[in-house]
Amino acid sequence: MNRVSLTGKVSRYSGLKYTPSGIATLQFTLAVPQSILDTPSVGYFKVEAFGDSAVELSEVTRVGSEFLVEGSLWNRSYTNRQGFKVFEVKVVAGRVQQPGSENWFVFEKRSPGEAETHKASC
Repeated sequence: MNRVSLTGKVSRYSGLKYTPSGIATLQFTLAVPQSILDTPSVGYFKVEAFGDSAVELSEVTRVGSEFLVEGSLWNRSYTNRQGFKVFEVKVVAGRVQQPGSENWFVFEKRSPGEAETHKASC
Protein backbone atom coordinates (compact mmCIF):
# COMPACT_ATOMS: atom_id res chain seq x y z
CA MET A 1 0.00 0.00 0.00
CA ASN A 2 1.38 3.41 -0.98
CA ARG A 3 -0.33 6.01 1.19
CA VAL A 4 0.96 9.10 2.98
CA SER A 5 -0.68 11.70 5.21
CA LEU A 6 1.15 14.94 6.10
CA THR A 7 0.20 18.12 7.94
CA GLY A 8 2.36 21.19 7.52
CA LYS A 9 2.76 24.67 6.10
CA VAL A 10 3.56 25.68 2.54
CA SER A 11 7.19 26.81 2.40
CA ARG A 12 7.57 27.13 -1.38
CA TYR A 13 4.84 27.64 -3.94
CA SER A 14 5.48 27.17 -7.67
CA GLY A 15 1.99 28.18 -8.72
CA LEU A 16 -0.53 26.71 -11.10
CA LYS A 17 0.69 25.46 -14.46
CA TYR A 18 -0.82 23.54 -17.36
CA THR A 19 0.59 20.68 -19.38
CA PRO A 20 0.47 21.00 -23.19
CA SER A 21 -2.61 18.75 -23.13
CA GLY A 22 -4.39 21.18 -20.78
CA ILE A 23 -4.07 19.34 -17.44
CA ALA A 24 -3.82 21.77 -14.51
CA THR A 25 -0.92 20.99 -12.14
CA LEU A 26 -0.18 22.62 -8.82
CA GLN A 27 3.17 22.18 -7.08
CA PHE A 28 4.27 23.31 -3.63
CA THR A 29 6.62 22.26 -0.85
CA LEU A 30 5.15 21.36 2.53
CA ALA A 31 7.23 21.97 5.68
CA VAL A 32 6.32 19.26 8.20
CA PRO A 33 7.50 19.32 11.85
CA GLN A 34 9.27 16.12 12.85
CA SER A 35 11.46 14.77 15.62
CA ILE A 36 14.56 12.65 15.23
CA LEU A 37 15.81 11.17 18.52
CA ASP A 38 13.85 13.85 20.43
CA THR A 39 15.50 16.62 18.41
CA PRO A 40 12.91 18.81 16.67
CA SER A 41 13.45 19.47 12.99
CA VAL A 42 11.49 20.11 9.82
CA GLY A 43 11.05 17.85 6.79
CA TYR A 44 10.29 19.32 3.37
CA PHE A 45 8.09 17.39 0.95
CA LYS A 46 7.25 18.25 -2.65
CA VAL A 47 3.52 17.96 -3.32
CA GLU A 48 1.83 17.85 -6.72
CA ALA A 49 -1.89 17.94 -7.51
CA PHE A 50 -3.74 17.62 -10.82
CA GLY A 51 -7.04 18.65 -12.36
CA ASP A 52 -9.84 21.11 -11.67
CA SER A 53 -9.39 20.93 -7.90
CA ALA A 54 -5.78 22.03 -8.39
CA VAL A 55 -7.17 25.24 -9.89
CA GLU A 56 -9.45 25.74 -6.87
CA LEU A 57 -6.66 24.95 -4.39
CA SER A 58 -4.35 27.44 -6.12
CA GLU A 59 -6.75 30.21 -5.09
CA VAL A 60 -6.09 29.57 -1.36
CA THR A 61 -2.46 28.41 -1.50
CA ARG A 62 0.15 30.87 -0.24
CA VAL A 63 3.46 30.51 1.56
CA GLY A 64 2.47 29.86 5.18
CA SER A 65 -0.87 28.21 4.34
CA GLU A 66 -1.47 25.13 6.49
CA PHE A 67 -2.77 21.92 4.88
CA LEU A 68 -3.46 18.28 5.59
CA VAL A 69 -2.34 16.37 2.48
CA GLU A 70 -3.29 12.76 1.78
CA GLY A 71 -1.89 10.97 -1.22
CA SER A 72 0.80 8.58 -2.42
CA LEU A 73 4.54 8.69 -2.92
CA TRP A 74 5.99 8.81 -6.42
CA ASN A 75 9.69 8.61 -7.24
CA ARG A 76 11.89 8.82 -10.28
CA SER A 77 15.53 9.27 -11.16
CA TYR A 78 17.14 11.04 -14.07
CA THR A 79 20.48 12.46 -15.18
CA ASN A 80 20.56 16.25 -15.11
CA ARG A 81 22.30 18.52 -17.62
CA GLN A 82 25.49 18.47 -15.56
CA GLY A 83 25.60 14.67 -15.81
CA PHE A 84 24.64 13.96 -12.19
CA LYS A 85 22.07 11.32 -11.26
CA VAL A 86 19.12 12.99 -9.49
CA PHE A 87 16.58 11.15 -7.33
CA GLU A 88 13.22 12.80 -6.78
CA VAL A 89 10.38 11.87 -4.43
CA LYS A 90 6.99 13.63 -4.55
CA VAL A 91 3.68 13.29 -2.79
CA VAL A 92 0.92 13.06 -5.38
CA ALA A 93 -2.08 14.57 -3.63
CA GLY A 94 -5.30 12.58 -3.56
CA ARG A 95 -7.02 15.14 -1.36
CA VAL A 96 -6.11 18.25 0.62
CA GLN A 97 -7.86 19.96 3.51
CA GLN A 98 -7.27 23.19 5.39
CA PRO A 99 -7.36 22.73 9.19
CA GLY A 100 -10.70 23.73 10.64
CA SER A 101 -12.51 23.14 7.36
CA GLU A 102 -14.84 20.25 6.64
CA ASN A 103 -14.30 20.58 2.89
CA TRP A 104 -11.69 18.58 0.99
CA PHE A 105 -10.09 19.37 -2.36
CA VAL A 106 -10.19 16.01 -4.20
CA PHE A 107 -7.87 15.48 -7.17
CA GLU A 108 -7.90 13.49 -10.35
CA LYS A 109 -5.91 10.29 -10.09
CA ARG A 110 -2.92 10.98 -12.28
CA SER A 111 0.74 10.30 -11.87
CA PRO A 112 3.45 12.89 -12.41
CA GLY A 113 4.72 10.53 -15.10
CA GLU A 114 1.59 11.19 -17.14
CA ALA A 115 2.20 14.91 -16.92
CA GLU A 116 5.86 14.40 -17.84
CA THR A 117 4.80 12.28 -20.83
CA HIS A 118 2.50 15.07 -21.99
CA LYS A 119 5.28 17.63 -21.60
CA ALA A 120 7.75 15.46 -23.51
CA SER A 121 5.37 14.91 -26.41
CA CYS A 122 5.46 18.59 -27.45
